Amino acid sequence: MPKTLSILFAEDEPSFRLAVFTFLSSQGFQIELCESGKAAVEALSRSQFDVVVLDYRMPEMSGLNVLQWMYEQKFETPVIMLTGAGSETIAVEALKLGAYDYILKDHLELHHLPIVINGVYERYLFRKGKKLREEFDRHRESDRTTFDLFHSTLSSLSHILNNSLSLLALSLEEDFKPLLPSISQEGQRHLQSAIAEMRQQFDVLSSGIDSLLTLSHAIHEKLIGTKNYEEVQQDVSRSMSKLIEEHRNAMDS
Repeated sequence: MPKTLSILFAEDEPSFRLAVFTFLSSQGFQIELCESGKAAVEALSRSQFDVVVLDYRMPEMSGLNVLQWMYEQKFETPVIMLTGAGSETIAVEALKLGAYDYILKDHLELHHLPIVINGVYERYLFRKGKKLREEFDRHRESDRTTFDLFHSTLSSLSHILNNSLSLLALSLEEDFKPLLPSISQEGQRHLQSAIAEMRQQFDVLSSGIDSLLTLSHAIHEKLIGTKNYEEVQQDVSRSMSKLIEEHRNAMDS
C-alpha cells in the first residue's frame, strides 16, 4: 500500500490555497495549510512533513526566507517553490538553497501537481538512500583500517609473547638445574612438578593467544568479505572449544 504523503502547503491567497487543498486531499494526500512564511516555520518546527510546497510571495516571510531558514536549520525535507512569471532568478536561488523543484504559479495545472510532488519525494528517497550508502561505506572503510592496525599489532604481539613464553619456560628449567643437587629428592620432585605445571600454564596461555589471533583473522576475513557470519562463528567456536579443552587438561594434570 503506497505511503500517504504529508504535505505542508504555504500560500497566502485564500482561494488558491483552498483549491489546492481540495484537489490534493481528493488525491489521497494529507495536507496542512499555512497562510504565511512565519506560519510555515512554526509548522515545520512542531511537525514533520514529507514534502513542503512554498509560494515565493507571502507576508512576513517569503518562501525564499523560509527555505533559507530550513537550510540553516539543516532540514532535509524536500521543497517545491511556487514562483511567478519572470522569476527565474528566484527559482535558481531556491535550487541553490536546496529546493528540489520549482513551478511557475501562473502555469500550474492542478492535475499535474501530484506528479511533481511524488517525483520530488522519490528523488528525495533516492538521495537519502545514496547518502546512507556512502556514509556506511565510509564507516566500513574506517572500521577496516582500524581493524587492520589492530590485527597487525595483535599478530606481532602474539609472536613476541609466544617466543617470550617459550624462552621463559626453558630459562626456568635451566636456572633450577644447578640447584637440584642441593635439594632433597622430595624437594626435587616438588620442584619438577611445579616446573611442569608452569609449562602447562604457559601452553594454555600460548593457546589463548593463538585463539585470540584466530578470532582476529576470522573477523578480518569477514570485514574484507571473504567469509560470512556463519563461518566466523564456526571459527570462533572451534577456537574457544580448543582453549577450554586445553585448560581442562591442564587443570586435570
